[in-house]
Amino acid sequence: MIPVIEVYKELNGNEDLNTLLDELRGKKLDEQTIYRMRIPEIYQKKEFAPLIKIDPIDSYGVVYADDRRTAMTAEIQVSMSVTELIHLDELQKVIDESMYAMGYEQYAEATYEDPDVEGITFSARRYRSNEPIE
Repeated sequence: MIPVIEVYKELNGNEDLNTLLDELRGKKLDEQTIYRMRIPEIYQKKEFAPLIKIDPIDSYGVVYADDRRTAMTAEIQVSMSVTELIHLDELQKVIDESMYAMGYEQYAEATYEDPDVEGITFSARRYRSNEPIE
């Protein structure tokens, strides 16, 4: 399965994460605010935070034997937009646990105030997985 789809399905189906998002937002929405590669413009507002976006970074072969690729590395970025820094801490713990269970290790992060939406803190965490090819 394409890594970004696999991660999206896992995070979107994670009951702990979904419950936490609703609690932090203070309400349950018809659609959870976890997206692949693009957040719809209608949801790009402070009142819908926290928002999660999953982007592919890179996928490539890493181990070769007899001129055949035997393992793949997949790199994924999970971005979070929150209204309070403490919310970021809570989300990162749940997401890190879920990503680890899928075989991903977190290796980089950037956190900053969103220049376009006042009152939003943005965090982008990168994860890497090495999987054998069967």
